[in-house]
Amino acid sequence: MKRSAAYTFAFLGGAAAWTIASRIGGEAEAWDAPVYLEAALPALAAFVALLGFWLRERVGALGIAASVGQMIGLAATRGEHAMWFVDAAILSAQAIPFGVCAWLGGRVRGALGATLRTAARGARFCSRRTRRLRRVA
Repeated sequence: MKRSAAYTFAFLGGAAAWTIASRIGGEAEAWDAPVYLEAALPALAAFVALLGFWLRERVGALGIAASVGQMIGLAATRGEHAMWFVDAAILSAQAIPFGVCAWLGGRVRGALGATLRTAARGARFCSRRTRRLRRVA
């Protein structure tokens, strides 16, 4: 997956999580609805981790993209209000856990790839050794 596509998906995922949570919860701001903390944030964190798994390298900015997407979702659903700066600061702070989720997704892929490479080497070694033993016998 290209890096720009992953950032775009993270951005759109953040905007969708905010917008859907605010619509389902019936609140002007999504974090006033229980569905935001119970479903939207964990789903967004899992989505960002999946993107980090696919991208694997330099994934920290995926958290920023998801948070900016939520800010755009806030602006789209709420419009103009006086607390914009506070809302932006809170959503910016959420970029840290999302970045950690993306990093963990990349680490899982790296560990999984190393495990699969090691297993493949072991299988090649065993098949060569079996061939040698058959020749001797």
